[in-house]
Amino acid sequence: MKRNFSVIIPTLNEERYLQKLLQDLTKQQDKNFEVVIVDGYSEDNTQGVAQDFEDKLVIKVIFSKKRNPAVQRNLGSSVAVADYLIFLDADMRIGKLFISKIRKEVESHHYLLYLPLHLPSSTVYHDEIISKVTSFFVEVSHLTDRPFTYGPCMIFWKKFFHFLGGFDDRVFLFEDHHIVQKARKHGVHAKLLPEVSVKFSWRRYEKEGRLNVLGKYFIASTQFITKGRVDKKLFEYEMGGKAKYLSEVKKSWHIDEFIARKLKELHTLIRE
Repeated sequence: MKRNFSVIIPTLNEERYLQKLLQDLTKQQDKNFEVVIVDGYSEDNTQGVAQDFEDKLVIKVIFSKKRNPAVQRNLGSSVAVADYLIFLDADMRIGKLFISKIRKEVESHHYLLYLPLHLPSSTVYHDEIISKVTSFFVEVSHLTDRPFTYGPCMIFWKKFFHFLGGFDDRVFLFEDHHIVQKARKHGVHAKLLPEVSVKFSWRRYEKEGRLNVLGKYFIASTQFITKGRVDKKLFEYEMGGKAKYLSEVKKSWHIDEFIARKLKELHTLIRE
């Protein structure tokens, strides 16, 4: 039986989180999908975790020599058998009706690109505020010719994804925003799915510090808006469940020091 959806998950040392996501996938009411895990030769038991689910899911594991989410997602799309591609990160969680809701949207509207709502796993009040502000910004951006995405979870009609050339693996960050804007240049509007959500891990915010991460996104967003891509390394931003974070992030900054630092970085970026 041909699978209608291919769920593509790039991984690097994600044994802890991947197991939870695969458990969510086993609980899906709609079972008509395959799972493609593209691993960057993890040093932990990520591969073993995937193999543990081979009797519960239609699952395949392939490997990427390059540890890069865009590269790994593109590689996954090349072996996917379904008509629609669902891109998920290993640290995301989904409800049991996730696939069913996507199927309903696809059969009802036949869009080429869908963007599910991203909700934080954190229940801390100010984290929810950050998420709501970000979501509002994304939704407003779709009224312009420079739309953004909620995050890396996206659903593409496979032929359209390949027509776009997949994710740009030459950029440092924001390959998800880049491909949405590339789609718009071809006249394709993404369908926002506020009723279909994924929960994403807040681990980077918790490990690096919220102000530090927001500052990084501010700098990257400024370059993306002004230049249309973030094609050079602006700061440390590692992939994987065991990413080595800089000791600098453990420092506690006052808000005035934080703003002054980021304004200085922005000034330098603009001059370049």
